[in-house]
Amino acid sequence: MKTFLQKFLIRWYHVSDKPLPDWLARACERTPELAQERDAEGSLSRRLNSDVRPAQSGASPYLAQRVAGAVREIPKARESPKRSLLPQLTWVAAACVVALLVVRLDFLGGRKGVTPDVEPNQTAVVSPSASVTAPQVASPAAGIPGWVNPLDQEVDDVIADARGALQFLATSFLPTGARQNTSG
Repeated sequence: MKTFLQKFLIRWYHVSDKPLPDWLARACERTPELAQERDAEGSLSRRLNSDVRPAQSGASPYLAQRVAGAVREIPKARESPKRSLLPQLTWVAAACVVALLVVRLDFLGGRKGVTPDVEPNQTAVVSPSASVTAPQVASPAAGIPGWVNPLDQEVDDVIADARGALQFLATSFLPTGARQNTSG
């Protein structure tokens, strides 16, 4: 463990380009394994610190021309006219109009009287619990003409949403032959 820690410290000092402390240098002189590690790390550090590029390499002769050209282009880029926001605003306005129409048609047309879609040649399966009816309770607003119970409307909407989700799943994930049996 001690040797491992000393090797780690030798690597640490070589990577940080600091001289080894005296106590670690003495340990390297006493232990051949640490001396070998010190020499290997020293040669690696020398190779990494040496300049591997050839001495004759220099800057490109065209570098100054490219930099000067780029500097000249900066003011032109600032003077360029800004893009018009009209196309983006047109799309945003069109999307808002469509959204308003959908909301308006949904509230005006409503989904009153949503009934199950059963074709005449198909049989509707009714569970035994569906035949049980709840007792009729007179609501306080039953005498008001045109009044619709919001909870009944909400139940109808939930059933319609579930039917739409089921139809989407059937058309998206079932094979073509199986889709024909689920439409309805």
